[in-house]
Amino acid sequence: MVAATTPAQAAGSCPSGNLCLWEGANYSGIRVISASTNACISLSGTDMLYQRSYISHLPVTAVLWQQHSYAPYDYFAVRTLPAGGFSSDFGTWYGADYVCTNGKTP
Repeated sequence: MVAATTPAQAAGSCPSGNLCLWEGANYSGIRVISASTNACISLSGTDMLYQRSYISHLPVTAVLWQQHSYAPYDYFAVRTLPAGGFSSDFGTWYGADYVCTNGKTP
């Protein structure tokens, strides 16, 4: 598992074999990078509060998961990120707590 945050200077670039999430539209703001293809990665340990754009160079689908703010505090999927897909603007801000790949759930 590899996860890192980087400044906006790196916006728009995503290394081969990785999934990159950006806080802002058009690949701007804080970026989180992951090469994991079979795990859940917590986004709460990063400075990223929201997700709005992504590039996936992974061979598997990733899903953004958010925790309910009321009991039973389980998680629900808020956005699917297809293998090899990208979006410069989801059209809305997602405040996901985890990004999971290959059918994993938090």
